[in-house]
Amino acid sequence: MVGCGRSRINNVSPSLKVGIVKLMSRQECSSHLSDLLRRRYSISIGLMCSRNNPYVVMEPGDSGGPLFFQGSLIGLNVGLYPRPNEANTENKVNAHIATNKYSVFIDLHKALE
Repeated sequence: MVGCGRSRINNVSPSLKVGIVKLMSRQECSSHLSDLLRRRYSISIGLMCSRNNPYVVMEPGDSGGPLFFQGSLIGLNVGLYPRPNEANTENKVNAHIATNKYSVFIDLHKALE
């Protein structure tokens, strides 16, 4: 996961930051969030979740950044779930929109470069 959001001391990073995260299945993510929020929560098709231990979470300014797997772009950073007041930071998950539906468009534009 790559981003350039705010640091722990609230400064905007002048350079890109990289975080190693583990992808979660939609079922695993839905179950984790449902347990955390004590209500049913489902992840929409096209969204992916990630987290790690020790935790790696997106900060304001990281949305739109790329998510890579084995050198290939697989998603774009969307945000952090659940909302700020709904859970401790270490229990949150990063949400990403999958780019596989856009792969033809991306490949076409890469070929034009």
